[in-house]
Amino acid sequence: PLMLEQILAHCGVSPRQALMVGDASFDLIMARNAGMDSVAVSYGAQSAQALQQYEPRLTIDHFSQLQAWLGRAH
Repeated sequence: PLMLEQILAHCGVSPRQALMVGDASFDLIMARNAGMDSVAVSYGAQSAQALQQYEPRLTIDHFSQLQAWLGRAH
């Protein structure tokens, strides 16, 4: 998960403070290996069903669903 680790270091945040939004298994695996939660999107490289095995915190069909979910978290 070098890419995520570099981004986190650059931004000065821990994996617990970050969220990977991805459309491919590689994205969700990278997040898990970095100790970061993930959100799967169904409108990209792979289907939502295929991404479920990587245990994302949330699966969305539209970006507005992520905005609403994040709004409820605060």
